[in-house]
Amino acid sequence: MQTMIAKPQQVARQELELVTFRVGKLTFGIEIHHVKEINSHLVPTRAPHAHRAVLGVMNLRGDVITVVDLATLLKLPQRSEGARGKGVIVSVEGELVAVAVDQVEDVVTLERHELHPLPPNFRLGDSRVYQGVYPTEHGLVVLLDIVEAMEMHLQRESSSRS
Repeated sequence: MQTMIAKPQQVARQELELVTFRVGKLTFGIEIHHVKEINSHLVPTRAPHAHRAVLGVMNLRGDVITVVDLATLLKLPQRSEGARGKGVIVSVEGELVAVAVDQVEDVVTLERHELHPLPPNFRLGDSRVYQGVYPTEHGLVVLLDIVEAMEMHLQRESSSRS
């Protein structure tokens, strides 16, 4: 007689790991696979004729990278100059970009099924850059599609130069 032991069914969990940060009063998250590092001291050199969301460029260990003000890019209320000293260095289609934020918070792991659609009254610029919101014990985390946000920025920049 053969004994069969029931094994718990292996269910693949669909998790997202997000780096969270604050811009103004909002908490955003971007998928961790886009993040290369956190930089606590952004000092960009202003680039002439750059898009208004570009704070400038900086040297990152021999690479010159663009520093983008996320608040300006997303059309959020402006803050004081000192509020933009921290950055999340992301890779977007092979290019490194420093995204200036107010405060880098945590890395959080969330289940995909916990993602809620944006409320209809969520009016923060182009909704294509927002993938939804996660409720957490500390408030809402807005999931940002950093690739879409940067692509929109580059499209606006190239069309404004044409």
